[in-house]
Parts: sequence; structure tokens; C-alpha cells
Amino acid sequence: FRKLKAILGGVVVRSDNGGIKALLVGLRDDSFNEQRERQGQRERQEQRERQEHQGSQEQRERQEQKEGPEQKKGPPLEAPLRYVGKVFSGLKAQDLAQIKQLIAGFGEEQTPFINPPVPEKGTRLIGLPPYLALNLQYLEWSENGVLRNPVFLGFTED
Repeated sequence: FRKLKAILGGVVVRSDNGGIKALLVGLRDDSFNEQRERQGQRERQEQRERQEHQGSQEQRERQEQKEGPEQKKGPPLEAPLRYVGKVFSGLKAQDLAQIKQLIAGFGEEQTPFINPPVPEKGTRLIGLPPYLALNLQYLEWSENGVLRNPVFLGFTED
């Protein structure tokens, strides 16, 4: 698992009973781009190591021809937060109680994400100002820039 510091941007609550279903987390664009680039570098390094163990120079050259040139990323977008996923695993009763107190003063406002998630049926999103940081661990990034298997580790003072 990898660790990450993210920002709480909202909460998913159940429409019927108001129970917390998940936290909506995001990163500032510069952090998002840095995290994705680091993972890309790790994946390329792992792939090179596998290729070195698996075959000859000819096999590597054929593989590079199939894959084509490395894609370049565009400039970062100007925006407050980029949505990177929902997290519920790792939350304790005490954490949920703190979050319930936090969202008590907020209605269904706009979330601070440039790419907000679509609420599932039977849920609603409560947007929060992006000032509360939290620590997560996750397995990897999906192709569409969402964390896979995120786990809440706790709030941070930053």
C-alpha cells in the first residue's frame, strides 16, 4: 500500500437516514499530477526490471515498438480540488461522530471539485470547504485518476 495526504471535500450521506456512506477526497492539481507521475515512474521502472529478467534486447525493442512513444500530460487545470475517490474503510465511530458534527452546519452545497462525482441513487452529496486534510493509504491509481482501495488513516494537522 502507498500513503497519501488528501483533502476532505465532501461527504456522501444516505437520503433515508442521513448516515455517512463515504468521504469524498481530493487533491490540489499540482499534488494530483505529482502523485500520478510518481506512480507512472514506479510502474515504468517495474516494467523495465521485468523485461530485463524476461528476455533479450530484441524482445524489449519489439515491446517498445508495440507500445509507441510515452504519452505526455497536459498542463494542470486551474481549480481548487480534483476528486480522487471515496473512502469509508478505516473510519472509526469517533471519526464518524466528528464528521457528523462537521457537516451539521452544511447543506447540499456545491462540492469544491472540478470533476465532482455523481451521487448514487438514494444518496446525496454535502460539499465542504477544502481545508481539512487527512491521511490515506491506497493500492494504486485507476486509469481514470481515482484511488483504488483507499483506507482512512486519520486526520492531520496540516
